[in-house]
Amino acid sequence: MAARGESGGGPVGARFLVHAVLAGLTLILAIWLSTGTMAPYGATAWQPFVLEPCHYLINIDHYHFEAVYLMLQHADRSSWEPSVMLRRILFPVLSLPFVRAFGFLAGGVIASILLHVVALIAFSVFVRRTVGEAGAITVMWLLATYPGITYWAGLPYSYVVIVPGALACTMLLYASERSDRVRDIARWCLWLGMINLGYDLVPVFGPAVLLRLVIRRRWRAILPAVVTMIAPTALLLLTFKAIHVDVLNSNTNNYAGPLSGYLHPLANPQLWGRYVLQMPAIFITNFLFGNMLFLPLLFVAALLFARSERARIVGPVDAAVLIAFLALFVFNNGAPPYRGWQMRGHWIARLYQPVFAAFLMPVARLTELATSRQMRAWRTAVVIAAVANASITFGPILMNPLAAILYQRFYVHSPADSLLLNLRHYGRRPLGFCDPSHDLDHFKPEPLPPDWHVERIR
Repeated sequence: MAARGESGGGPVGARFLVHAVLAGLTLILAIWLSTGTMAPYGATAWQPFVLEPCHYLINIDHYHFEAVYLMLQHADRSSWEPSVMLRRILFPVLSLPFVRAFGFLAGGVIASILLHVVALIAFSVFVRRTVGEAGAITVMWLLATYPGITYWAGLPYSYVVIVPGALACTMLLYASERSDRVRDIARWCLWLGMINLGYDLVPVFGPAVLLRLVIRRRWRAILPAVVTMIAPTALLLLTFKAIHVDVLNSNTNNYAGPLSGYLHPLANPQLWGRYVLQMPAIFITNFLFGNMLFLPLLFVAALLFARSERARIVGPVDAAVLIAFLALFVFNNGAPPYRGWQMRGHWIARLYQPVFAAFLMPVARLTELATSRQMRAWRTAVVIAAVANASITFGPILMNPLAAILYQRFYVHSPADSLLLNLRHYGRRPLGFCDPSHDLDHFKPEPLPPDWHVERIR
């Protein structure tokens, strides 16, 4: 398979700009239609919290996220100190001006939309320069229709950072790859550490950075890279300690669970053996549903297509991220039994969402490498994936049963029919449309039994 000439270094043309505008508008519409009663992270709950007076559906942790803004606005300590989300401060800092102007829900969603559109354009420009224009346009539309955005983006929570943060970390990894200077590598790693203040992305991208430094034999850069990656989080924790706020809570303690299992490996060897035997099946579901099925399938199709043509589409950075993803999966799912919230199993595929950028880059490269003879088949595969993804991103307004299934498999915190059940009762109203007269009487789903999902509570 011969490579076509890359046009990424030249000026941005009208074709790229038209696609950027249309993709940006598509993403804005998709996020807006995932707000209000249709916000998936709220509407997929069996008994969602209802925000009055418009009956918008929010997640059970809504007030934990709102508390971070109260802290930033110097509200009474008792109103924010119990929150388990105080350490995830990046998005609240970025969105605070909008929240002050328009309120927590509306302001946070406006900031979310802006952040995702900027991330889409920035990453598309990066792919154009790195790979080529055709690959960039492909990536642009895969992002504009990506359900991994709309699951989170319609509510003003820290999870809004996941997709833009993962895209930014990917660009930082590529930047660090191009430099041999310790100072440059440390600077890129410091930015990566700052992004980690929004969501825990270092467990994926940190090992990828270190792996590439080892492979490149940049031994002197390893310690500065580690220090700069952890420095922002360490500084934040020290700040909380100085004001006597304990950020070790039920949320942070979840990460210690697998580690505690490794500290007592022989406590229950039979159960551990069963966990190990389940890992291949769990890997398949985590791989597929951690990014809503269609993007992972397109990535696999790209690998098969490239192999048949003897083309190389997975770059060193992408390979490092994929290896880090596999290592994190093995660490979580291969851990000996431990008590408390389980970071293993089919139910929490969402943990591995940040790997999606390592799917996009090979897809972009294949788009650039495909010749005219091969392009028709590959373009068809990309269009099918984008349309299938769009059916999920616009799934709530379309009442698409597949959206309910894939959103639930992404994060199994309620039965699969919860989304459609809630939409039938509360209606389909995005942010800005309010119906306070909507009748909520006679609607209360039966309580779920405490053991409805054994993986979560074992």
